[in-house]
Amino acid sequence: MPQARSARWSRPKGAIACRLCFTLAVGVVAFGCDQSSSTKEKVDYRSQIAALAGDERPTDPLTLSQQRGSAVYQHYCLICHGVDGQGNGFNASLLGTPPRNFSEEAFWKQIDDEQLFTVISRGGKAVNKSVLMPAWGHTLSEQQIRDVIAYLRTTPELAKKLEAEEEASEEQTQE
Repeated sequence: MPQARSARWSRPKGAIACRLCFTLAVGVVAFGCDQSSSTKEKVDYRSQIAALAGDERPTDPLTLSQQRGSAVYQHYCLICHGVDGQGNGFNASLLGTPPRNFSEEAFWKQIDDEQLFTVISRGGKAVNKSVLMPAWGHTLSEQQIRDVIAYLRTTPELAKKLEAEEEASEEQTQE
């Protein structure tokens, strides 16, 4: 008896599924072919293509590499080196050796990208600096490290900008 019941119920399910598919197909054709301009938005593909082609200038002055580097920096480096790269992250006070202050121009005059790449990828111990600087070479890709370096190269400029903004706000509060 159970076999007869399953065979009995399999046909209507198949018929119902077939009718349901047919109804959906008719509905898609009927409603999908409506070309009235009042219900559909017109898309200007030319402006989208122009934006992708680079006709429109980005509002952010950072390059794409620097933007990616900023995201990696915010995730991995900020806790020790701080928001502005001044070595004042919230873990900095727990470290025996203070983290590098990237806003110092003198630092940037004495180091090149390859040295910085080595420090980031192999850690501070690899270049006879603090052993507390971890080796990120197994965590970050080569491109991510290069992006972080590109972002770090902007930190002296950011520090100057922040100092100018602080001075301006102090002058406004004093007036």
